[in-house]
Amino acid sequence: MDLFVVQVHQDCLHLDTNFIMKPLLYEVQTSSEIKSLFSFPIYVKAPVILRMVRHIMGKMFEESIKKSIIYSTYSWDLIQVHTLCGSMDVIDNQELCNYTMKDIMETWITTNNYPIAHVHRNESTLFICQSEEEFYNDNGSKALRHWLPITFTTSEQLDFNNTTPRDWITPENSNRISVRLTHKNEWIILNLQQTGYYRVKYDTNSLKFVTNYLLHENYEKIHVLNRAQIIDDTYYFLMRGEVTYNTFMRLMNYLARDRDYIAWYPMLQIFIDLSYFLPFAESAVIKVKIVIFLVKSY
Repeated sequence: MDLFVVQVHQDCLHLDTNFIMKPLLYEVQTSSEIKSLFSFPIYVKAPVILRMVRHIMGKMFEESIKKSIIYSTYSWDLIQVHTLCGSMDVIDNQELCNYTMKDIMETWITTNNYPIAHVHRNESTLFICQSEEEFYNDNGSKALRHWLPITFTTSEQLDFNNTTPRDWITPENSNRISVRLTHKNEWIILNLQQTGYYRVKYDTNSLKFVTNYLLHENYEKIHVLNRAQIIDDTYYFLMRGEVTYNTFMRLMNYLARDRDYIAWYPMLQIFIDLSYFLPFAESAVIKVKIVIFLVKSY
């Protein structure tokens, strides 16, 4: 499953930008649109969303799938979206007592792109919120904001196994979540084991504290999927001009300590991405830094 995350989940995030990928559920009117239903991106995104739902529901997920299969068997019909969501209506979360799984799933299967969770630090409190960036459907209408399942741990807790959402950011009010810290250098990591289909943008200090831990402490206490996620997300924001080159290089240097293929996988993909730029003379400085990094990592 770890390979699934770095090879499929992260690849899906790269594809699901700038409306390259269609939503999982949309109306088709032409023959070319019908063919697109069987496109590679659709097959990539569907299992990623199902994995997220499995972690949201926990043990109830398998029972819900069984109910859907039994229902479709006796009705001589394919498993429909409303049937699947209807069998998942029992959610073990008091904050969602007025909502169903269908309400939550609608925002994930009828829209393309994905949300970004932002982490902002204010002295001894961290605030988590959903990106204010707005997306629009192909017809020009404003896309639904997502139900964002929030999982996290801190440097004091170091519990990466509880992937059931601690809290939710809802689409209606886009509320923010506050987390009290025990000391000013404490860090937080969101989206445990990268179960949620979203990226995480940390403020400068929060990312610095995580990087310090990876460089100088027992980095293996951070789950390998989250180590890989931090590399992939930070590179994405570097390409958007939202993270500095020096910040990413410092984070990247921690990999000289790490020998896990899963943690290295996003970096190997980044090297492939950079390979298109390396033949040009302007890349001389970057090539030198990459060589130094690889020598240190050997």
